[in-house]
Amino acid sequence: MKKILPLLFCLFLGLSACGPKAPDAQQRIADSLRLDSMTLKIGYLPTLESLPLLAAQKMGWLDSLGTPVKLIPFEAAIDLDTALQNKRVQLITTDLCRAILMNQKDDSIKVVGKTQSAYYLITAQKQRLRKPKDLQERMVAIARNEQSDCMLDLLLEQQEMNVDFVNRPQINSLALRREMILNQEIDATFLPEPYASQCMVNGDRNIANSKEIGVSFSCLATHLQWMAQFKEALQGVTRCYDKAAAWLNENPVNLQDYYAIDKQVADTIQLDTYQPLSMPQQRDIEKAKQWLTGRKLMKQTTHQLTDDSLIP
Repeated sequence: MKKILPLLFCLFLGLSACGPKAPDAQQRIADSLRLDSMTLKIGYLPTLESLPLLAAQKMGWLDSLGTPVKLIPFEAAIDLDTALQNKRVQLITTDLCRAILMNQKDDSIKVVGKTQSAYYLITAQKQRLRKPKDLQERMVAIARNEQSDCMLDLLLEQQEMNVDFVNRPQINSLALRREMILNQEIDATFLPEPYASQCMVNGDRNIANSKEIGVSFSCLATHLQWMAQFKEALQGVTRCYDKAAAWLNENPVNLQDYYAIDKQVADTIQLDTYQPLSMPQQRDIEKAKQWLTGRKLMKQTTHQLTDDSLIP
């Protein structure tokens, strides 16, 4: 028995040596990077603006494009911009104000479609703020140089108020702005859905919205490099967006399948009719440019902002 055990041990070692070698760490990293470079990554904010993309993913339509597609959620528009500029994602949801600023730094960044995202001016329930004129000398949280910042100025100008008489702390994260309203840490803020309804269900008030202000800034942006490298996949994504938009208009939707919200909030939200992708209206682009010029953020020379080659 003492002689058999060493022989069995040697036989085991011999068989192990003949087996397939596991890939080393460097090979695994190389394989992962190769797969990542072949994947079309879409950065988005978890708002109703992104619902057609999320529905297209849930229905499996994005899986049929022949190119791997990955949706990556972000909580702040500025983080999406950084991800696109650093080439970590190939397509993002953004707004015209942010897109114009990116395009000034790199004219290869283009707006390739208009999306839908209404914004609501929500005021904390314990604050007696029932109309826009009540905002004077109050704290209204915004994301600087983004659509919430612009819409606040446009609203105050409509009310013939001095835009400098409102305090505007910079809070980039949508989730953090929502929590600060719920906790009465700020007086008001602009929020899209479903963040706005999460506050209104809690008793916070909606006193204005982007439709009343008369602007529609939400859009998709990408880089010319990705339009060349992922052209067919990006065109496939826009087709899937339109297909999902039509499906959402015709079928009941449980928003809890897409967002981390309570049933009460999901049941409160009424979806707007989703339109097929189109290009932003020129009047919205001009409003964004005029506002950025007033902020002294626009250069004298401007580049071509839009590219409609991905529109179905």
